Amino acid sequence: MTTIDVHAHLFPPSAMERLRAGRRWYGSTLEQGTRGNPILVTNGRKRALGADSHLIDAAGRVSRMDELRVDVQVLSLVPLLFGYDLGLDDAVAMTSDTNDEIATYVRDYPGRFLGLANVPVNDTDRAIAELERAIGLDELVGLTLGSNVNGRSWDDPRLFPILEAAERLDAYVFFHPIDVRAGNVLT
Repeated sequence: MTTIDVHAHLFPPSAMERLRAGRRWYGSTLEQGTRGNPILVTNGRKRALGADSHLIDAAGRVSRMDELRVDVQVLSLVPLLFGYDLGLDDAVAMTSDTNDEIATYVRDYPGRFLGLANVPVNDTDRAIAELERAIGLDELVGLTLGSNVNGRSWDDPRLFPILEAAERLDAYVFFHPIDVRAGNVLT
């Protein structure tokens, strides 16, 4: 029997590298929490990264997967990086770059990873274009979406065409809670 972990988040190594060097990453900076955890700061909003397991590299992931007897991880971006609060240009560039980075994990470790795209939901047409591009990479089999987009639900007429495009492309859709009532703990 194949064991598949469909809820495996990735904090892209390129993002961590830039942020640790004190350089901005698509409008965000990084602070350190009281327990040493990374806190992403975007437009003045602070959000904590809760698990360090998101920060291990591909080889480390495969080693940990072997320890846990997980055959395949379906990689998706850490939700605090979905970029729903970014300006459109940053959101478009970030989603394209992170989708390419996830695709690299899949290519470099065939059979061990599958990938889920992230799309710039701030603009439906650009989101659909990025979804089509990402699904065309072959390594990405679907997309991850936050449970709401800046307070809008997925039945909103401005967002629903993204779901219709996913259906047309036969893309798996993984909804992840984001910006829930309890918020993110910063310590």
